[in-house]
Amino acid sequence: SSQSTGVGSFDMVCPLLLLLLLLHPQSAAPSPAPEFTVALALLDDNPPVAVNLTVPHDGDPATSLGDLVLLQLASTDAPYDKLRFGWACPWGQSIVNSKFQPMSCTPGFVGPGRDENLPCLPSAHGFATKGDRLHLSLPVGRFVCNASLQGFYEMATKSVVVDVLPEENAAPVASWQLGAPTTFDTPHTGAATVALLGNASDPDGDAWWASWDCGLGKLDGVSVNTSDLGPGEHSCVLSVTDSYNATSTLAVPINVTAAPNFQPTVDPGPDQNMTVLHDGDPLTSSAFVLLNGTVADLDLDDSLVSSWSCSSGPNLTATAAGAFVTVTLPAGTHTCTLETVDPLGAIGSGNMTVVVNPEPNQHPVADAGAGQKVENTTEVILNGTASYDADHDELKFRWDCGGPTLQAVFPVVSLMFPECNSTSCLHTCELTVTDSYAALSTDDVVIEIA
Repeated sequence: SSQSTGVGSFDMVCPLLLLLLLLHPQSAAPSPAPEFTVALALLDDNPPVAVNLTVPHDGDPATSLGDLVLLQLASTDAPYDKLRFGWACPWGQSIVNSKFQPMSCTPGFVGPGRDENLPCLPSAHGFATKGDRLHLSLPVGRFVCNASLQGFYEMATKSVVVDVLPEENAAPVASWQLGAPTTFDTPHTGAATVALLGNASDPDGDAWWASWDCGLGKLDGVSVNTSDLGPGEHSCVLSVTDSYNATSTLAVPINVTAAPNFQPTVDPGPDQNMTVLHDGDPLTSSAFVLLNGTVADLDLDDSLVSSWSCSSGPNLTATAAGAFVTVTLPAGTHTCTLETVDPLGAIGSGNMTVVVNPEPNQHPVADAGAGQKVENTTEVILNGTASYDADHDELKFRWDCGGPTLQAVFPVVSLMFPECNSTSCLHTCELTVTDSYAALSTDDVVIEIA
């Protein structure tokens, strides 16, 4: 539209100012930039225009600015009407030509209602040419830029609302290699080697880092080997993280089979019956017992660890390490168990019975000697040295001829009997012999006093 200004001899045609906003993505192969066109007219309403700008994805999470270029175009329909324009933004502006630049007709420009062969005359369509550029690098948020158009007598403004959206990022992808095994066998000796064969990718082409965790600590890498997993079921988790700290995980069930293994065999040997050796010491009540068992394993390379344990009822009576051992067992009946363990924990065991009889002891034999006939007031010699012990134990002697004055504790004693006032008097003397086991024997001898 046109409107008379009342000043000068010409009508002022409402010029149009077109503002072209170009986005410059920061990728190696930029895609066509979206364009935003804003019309600005003198004396007309100029509602604000909204622009959405997204921070370009460049693989660097530290990049948080959107790059925006506002390219100003001006009307050419009034070559004598010098139009000037400008930009005002609150943050980060950098204007290539900060001065208001007069706009005029550009010969050869072809646009709506124009013929390139016609002279450069005013046109109602308002052909435009390039003006100042405003370069903006804006952080995430909302910003308002104001464009202004100035004629001789009028000025128009329009607001451009720029919403800068956060940089978009697609999470990386964690996957398992097609056909890779998830079951691994443990050898008879050593540990299973588990190959965790993962794949990782990033839809944005970002750098990524991968690690595995099977519950025993992290293993760096997307495909790794580990020998730390024992037999059983395990859940191993692959984590892939990109440069934006976005993470994807994949849980892979891993089965580790037990190692093949034969159970060891045990032969404890035959039952035993023995007697505590008689040694003259009643305090000795145990016997030395030789336990000679044998162990074997079809896994010839296995090293076996063997041990004996013996018990009598609820009481543990002896233990020893090894298959061929000597133990000391008290008198009684014992159950002795030989147990052997291979490196993989397989156990073999066998029992045998050991009967230990108490220490034997024979009673001593007392010999008080032959009877004697002596005269009054004659000393009598009592001799018990003929007494003996079949076990050769030490013997204790005690003589008793009646009355406290006629007792002695030696094998040979000399006694004076009371005077006999009759034709003859008879005295009986008893000899008691006792061995070290408290077994005893007695013998009598008769002494006649005439």
